[in-house]
Amino acid sequence: MRTSSHSNFKCPARGATVSHRTRQTLQNYTRTLPSIPPTCSGSRLGQQGHLPDWVSDPPAVAAPDIVLLKLRPGQEVHAELHCVKACGREHAKWSPVATATYRLMPHIEIVSPIPEKVQQRFVESFSPGVIGRRKRQEGKGMEVYVKDARRDTVSRNVFMHPEFEGVIKLGRVRDHFLFSVESAGQIPAQALLPEAIAVFRRKIKVVSDALEELIHPNAAAEEGEKEGADDEVVEDGGMHVDL
Repeated sequence: MRTSSHSNFKCPARGATVSHRTRQTLQNYTRTLPSIPPTCSGSRLGQQGHLPDWVSDPPAVAAPDIVLLKLRPGQEVHAELHCVKACGREHAKWSPVATATYRLMPHIEIVSPIPEKVQQRFVESFSPGVIGRRKRQEGKGMEVYVKDARRDTVSRNVFMHPEFEGVIKLGRVRDHFLFSVESAGQIPAQALLPEAIAVFRRKIKVVSDALEELIHPNAAAEEGEKEGADDEVVEDGGMHVDL
C-alpha cells in the first residue's frame, strides 16, 4: 500500500475552527487497500492461488468503511500487508469470537402488594422495562407486575428503600443461560454458539475415550484384535467380508 496527501497547505491560524482543520486531513479507509491477484507474479500464495475458489472470489476486506489512518498534507505511507490464516488455539487474534459473555436469567417475585403511592418509586428501582404497572384485575386501582425479567441487571437498588423490605424476592434461574456473542466477522454470530458446543462435545469424546482406554486397556486391545481377525484371509483366494 502506498498512500500520500499533498495539497497547497497553509498551517491553520491560531483559533481556527475544527472544520477548517478537518478539511486538511485525508482519511484512508480499508477499501483503499490494494490486493495482489493470486495469479500475479508478486503473489506469495503459491499453487493455491490457482484454485477456483481463489480465482473466482479472491480475499478482500470484510468492511470497506473502517478508517485505517489519517494523513496531513505532505505525509506519505508505504506499507506491505500480509494476511495470515490460522485458528484461535494458536492465538486469540484468530478467534472468530470478539466478545462473549453469559449470565443467568434473573428471577423476580413480588410477594406482597405494593401501595400505589410508592409504585412509581418501585418501578424506577429497576432497569427500564423490567417492572410495569396495570389496572388491578379485581378491584380498583393500579398494581405492579414483572414485565420483562430478562432486562434486569440485578442492581438490587430496590433494597435501598426500606419500604420495599420483605415485599420482593430476587434470584436467578439456575438452568436458564443468556448468551451474548459478538462475531469478529469470520462466522455469523448466530452460528458461533452451536459450533462451540459441537467442538466442546468432540473434546469430551476424546477425553472419554482416553479414560476408557486407561481404565480398561485389555478391552481396547481385544477390540483391536477382533477387527484385525475380520481382515484375515479365510481360505486361498478369498476373504471374509461383512456385508
